[in-house]
Amino acid sequence: MIKIKEIIARFFTFRLLWDLFMIQAVILNLNLIVFDLTYLTLRPYYLTHLPAVTKFYDPFLGIEPHRSTEDYLKMVNEYNRILATPDSHEKEEAVQFFSQKLIEQSLKIIDENPFEKAGLTANFQKIKYEIKKKYEADSGISPDKSSSKDAFKWFWTYNAKNVNEHVKFFQEEIFPLIEPNYYRHYGLNGKYVDEFFKLDVPFFALFLIEFLVQWFLAVKNRVYVAWFLYPMYHWYDMLGLIPLAEFRFFRLFRVVSMYILLKNSSLTNVGNDIFTRTFIYYTNIIKEELTDMVTVRILSEMQEEIKSGASINLVTSAVEARREQLKKLIIDNIKKGLANPKANDMIRKLLAEALVKSSNNASTLQLVPSVIKETITKDIGLAIFDSVNEVINSKLTGEQGEENMNALIDNVLDDVILGSQDGDFNRLSEDMTVEIIENMKKAVSVKKWVKAKL
Repeated sequence: MIKIKEIIARFFTFRLLWDLFMIQAVILNLNLIVFDLTYLTLRPYYLTHLPAVTKFYDPFLGIEPHRSTEDYLKMVNEYNRILATPDSHEKEEAVQFFSQKLIEQSLKIIDENPFEKAGLTANFQKIKYEIKKKYEADSGISPDKSSSKDAFKWFWTYNAKNVNEHVKFFQEEIFPLIEPNYYRHYGLNGKYVDEFFKLDVPFFALFLIEFLVQWFLAVKNRVYVAWFLYPMYHWYDMLGLIPLAEFRFFRLFRVVSMYILLKNSSLTNVGNDIFTRTFIYYTNIIKEELTDMVTVRILSEMQEEIKSGASINLVTSAVEARREQLKKLIIDNIKKGLANPKANDMIRKLLAEALVKSSNNASTLQLVPSVIKETITKDIGLAIFDSVNEVINSKLTGEQGEENMNALIDNVLDDVILGSQDGDFNRLSEDMTVEIIENMKKAVSVKKWVKAKL
């Protein structure tokens, strides 16, 4: 008994039950939204096969049968009822009366097209086509001489030989096209009546409370750097909370909320399932292909620029435009290097080691004792280094030091710019750069997704 309680306490936690409840609520709300978005399109189907659905939902959208077409269908039903009664003088008068009324109502419908506002003009055209086709087939009149109005006059003109056939044809072929027609009322705001919110309010309140609670917990637990970042990271919930009919489509983004709930819940393996892995796999393929195409395009344009020689001009222009900055930077670095005692000590140490080694290899000093030749060679070499270093320091720190160094650097930069104008050098550098970029394009073109696993 204790184990059962432990299992229940372990698996049926408040968080788990809340996730179950929210998942069910999101699924139910998504179905309701999809139903609302597709209702007008599927209404003819509901009307034929699920009339209880239209009876329930039509009032929410201010829908009622269109008076013109509804009266028309009632008139046909009454006409059919009278035809089934025993023959009499009253029947003959009633049949003639309704025959004329049906002709008049048919012509009125043709002139007014009451199907237009309901978006059922296709039904209207099919009605005229079917009646006209039957008129031409039964009467033998050519299509170029017939019209919809003539066809309806012929169709409803009483003829004892074909009246029952016409009524049957109307009930089977025309009635299903007329019955879905409707009139939709306007609200005080000048727009169509739409009371979907009455069904959506409970869900809206639930999701709003859940959103605010999660926002509060995120701020309390400092999940994000700033309190206002939570709505930005949960933009899909924000879109679903906009209480306007125009934004109803965006409530489908609540499917993202459902996915997040399923992914974070211990109930399922969503996020590691075959569908998610497949989606991520093919998404990565698309991203890689697009990235490769853009990268190869950019590299190809770089190659064209290099081949045209424009890149050399760009480099020389950049050097020339920043000549003074380059000179100042070089002089500052030289001064720092010369004024650095650690660097000088290291150079002297390396130079001393090199001088000692070279003195032992000198053939002319083989008869001189090692101590003497190493000492003399090292002292002379270091003395020359110190003298050169002192001269450079004096040249840089003297009155004409920076001027001399500026002239030297100017000469170097001029040589660089002149060298860039050498044809052989440019061709070699262009070929090498183009080849390097070509290798980069080949590396980018490798399909990494081929080696990836689902």
